[in-house]
Amino acid sequence: GIWMYTFAKLEKMDWTDHGITAVIISNKDQVINLRCRKDGALFAVDGKAVAADGCGIDIEFKANETKTVEIKF
Repeated sequence: GIWMYTFAKLEKMDWTDHGITAVIISNKDQVINLRCRKDGALFAVDGKAVAADGCGIDIEFKANETKTVEIKF
């Protein structure tokens, strides 16, 4: 995986012409803002739809928590 500046790790990422799936692990309690600048992008976290605020979403993490994020466009 790749460590991000937010003290979270991008463990895995897959993408196609229709979307992205990413597995993110946070090593501390935090909120991470994830953005997608493609118009009409749909977000889901751990299989549950999340409404975007503008072009992104805020994801709440507890320390050592893993979440799967899907973005469909």
